[in-house]
Parts: sequence; C-alpha cells; structure tokens
Amino acid sequence: MSRIKRNKNRRRDYASHTWALPVRFVFPILFVIILTVPCVLLKNSCEELQSRIADEEIRQKELRDEFTRVNIQWHDLVKLENLEKQLMRHGILMSAPGPGQIQVVSTSSIRFGAGTEDSYAVNQRSVHGTAGL
Repeated sequence: MSRIKRNKNRRRDYASHTWALPVRFVFPILFVIILTVPCVLLKNSCEELQSRIADEEIRQKELRDEFTRVNIQWHDLVKLENLEKQLMRHGILMSAPGPGQIQVVSTSSIRFGAGTEDSYAVNQRSVHGTAGL
C-alpha cells in the first residue's frame, strides 16, 4: 500500500488563492447589505399597510356617509306625517290608538318556556270601552 505523497514544496498559485477584495472592504459591504435588506423589507411592508389603512379609511368614510344618509331617510319615513301619507298612498286607513286600546305587558306576566303555543296580550275591553264579552 503505497500512499501518494504530495509535494509539500509545491508552489501555490497565489492569484487563485487570494480574495478579489481585501477582507477589510468586504466586511463593511456585507454589514451594510445585511442591514439594508431588512430595512427595505420593513419599509415595503409598512407602505403596503399604509395603503391598506388608507383604503379602509376611505371605505369607513363611505359607510359612515351611507349610514347617515339611511338614518336621515329612516327618520323622515317614521315621522307621523310621512307615515300617514304612506298609509293613505297604499289605501290603509289607520289612526293613532286611543287610550283604551293601548295594552302594557309587564315582564312578570310572561312565562318563559311554559308552553309551545304563542301567547298574546288580550284586551279585556272592546273597542267601545265596555267590559269584555
């Protein structure tokens, strides 16, 4: 078993074994690159979030304006004069209930889970104010 002996005195090709740039220039450049890449990525993600926030703020303003518009329309619709106009337009003759027609249901009279049938408040007086028949 013979081993191949390497020539220890072999001349090295120094041009292929050296750095193209000296180490003292390479480390600062790598340091700047290592610090720059996360900063660029962070800036990019912040700009993306900023644009998404701006879009959501625009949408929020549109929704707020729509809510205000619908709220004003609703308040206009439920005014007594407008309700009467709408009822007359559809041919429904209604008026406000009289004092004898208003029923107040207290929570103590409601039985929770007592039965499956629906229970309604029953007026004990007729429309003319006489006792229930």
